[in-house]
Amino acid sequence: PPFSFSNRQQQAQVALQGGIQGFVYSWSPSLQQQVLDPMLLDGEPNLPFLLAFDFHDESATSQTIPFDALVTQFLSHSNYVRIDNAPAVMIVCPNILQKKDWIGPMVEGWRQTA
Repeated sequence: PPFSFSNRQQQAQVALQGGIQGFVYSWSPSLQQQVLDPMLLDGEPNLPFLLAFDFHDESATSQTIPFDALVTQFLSHSNYVRIDNAPAVMIVCPNILQKKDWIGPMVEGWRQTA
């Protein structure tokens, strides 16, 4: 299987050999189920990582992404990328966030939870 323990372990080894020091995961429910949740259980790939959130979809709302659970599970992980001791989050297509009234409370929630 493409996301098996041994394959994820091998991906980390190949990445390190190629000079890649960590991964950015564009969060989705399927990615969480196939890669992120198993990574929490078995530690592979054992590399720094951060989550990216894609807001290209105009219908995206804070209810479509379980931010509270993600912050608790992933942003506090020992391999999670931190800048100035704060967890880093990548937001793709940030211009759409200007149209969303929930972004301020969402980010503040991240800060309080992390």
